[in-house]
Amino acid sequence: MNTREENEQKIKEVCSKVAFFDGWDLDFDFVYDMYMDSIDVAEFQLKIEQEFGTHIPDNKWEGITTPRKLLDYFDKIGQ
Repeated sequence: MNTREENEQKIKEVCSKVAFFDGWDLDFDFVYDMYMDSIDVAEFQLKIEQEFGTHIPDNKWEGITTPRKLLDYFDKIGQ
């Protein structure tokens, strides 16, 4: 199991590959602050699942709109 800090770094690295943003904030919205369109979001979701070796159900993704919410999800499932 990774630490929260390790998970944050992984998320940041994936974000930087698919999104354009200035600075880094755990509360940045993937769409509104990182300027991800629907294709970017789909690519991000796929890369996160590959990076963490897990599948996140669509109904869970609907509520994951920021890096912090994604970190909280991983904490909850013990990732």
